[in-house]
Amino acid sequence: MGSRHLQGLVRLPFEKSIEIIEPNQNAKDVAKSRLNEIEYSKKNLSLKWYSSIKESHQSDVTIISTQSDSRVNVIEELLKLGNSKFLVEKMVCQSMNDYDHILSIINSNNAKAWVNTPRRYWDSYKNIEKQIEKNKRMDISINAGNFGLGTNAIHFIDLLMWLSNDKEIILNGDYLDKVVLPSKRGIKLKEFVGKITGKTSNGSTLSINFLPYSNLPVVLNIIGEKFFFMINETSQIMYDLINQTDSEFKTEYQSTLEPKIINDILENSQPNLSTLEDSRNSHKELFKIFNSHIEKITNTRVEKCPIT
Repeated sequence: MGSRHLQGLVRLPFEKSIEIIEPNQNAKDVAKSRLNEIEYSKKNLSLKWYSSIKESHQSDVTIISTQSDSRVNVIEELLKLGNSKFLVEKMVCQSMNDYDHILSIINSNNAKAWVNTPRRYWDSYKNIEKQIEKNKRMDISINAGNFGLGTNAIHFIDLLMWLSNDKEIILNGDYLDKVVLPSKRGIKLKEFVGKITGKTSNGSTLSINFLPYSNLPVVLNIIGEKFFFMINETSQIMYDLINQTDSEFKTEYQSTLEPKIINDILENSQPNLSTLEDSRNSHKELFKIFNSHIEKITNTRVEKCPIT
């Protein structure tokens, strides 16, 4: 994921110095090869590669795309260097103790942090958001193949939080498949399939159903009293069932969204993303259902949720 952030950063339309901290040589090679895949101006651009945070310097914006189990230590070290604006990949960490510790040190250092759940930046979703009356009840259902429920559920929870203008949700994991899967992201990490349901404080509902089949598209229904959108993110088409129209739905990627997000952070510290505080409840509920699910299957106590 860090390499996708880097692809976007080099496209920023002004003079910039980018420091990349990556101790793993294979990851460095991937990042450099992905830079070669895109077109960007090398004029007024400085790229510096380091193996340790201690080699780096204070930056205007710091992007943290390490695995979740190292985030506490990474943020502590970056704060000591004077960094104060953070874009943090999700999941932010692996326990509420760690989450609240990160919140505490961010606040005590007068720093700011946002969670990178960027569907709020997709133009197609922004067009839908304009047509939805805030604070009204809605239902969002997602059906997809198995591309990482533990990793990706937070994206759709955040989408509902944004569209419904709510920050509180209660999740139910009773319909998760009775299996815990290995994650492709690391031997200590796990993944899940099945269904998560949820209800917000204003009565909006959510259903995320990741089936154990790899070839299914990502399909969403967003339904309210005066709207009904059916979206196929994979095929990039949207149906407005109230007005009986269809249109292109544009799936947008981190490498193209990055300049918009970073500009918003630099210009006014108000990107259209959840703050660390705003995303606390969503993380708490996901830790709750996934930890409970693992404990039921393995009959062992889980202190940290093994997802990233």
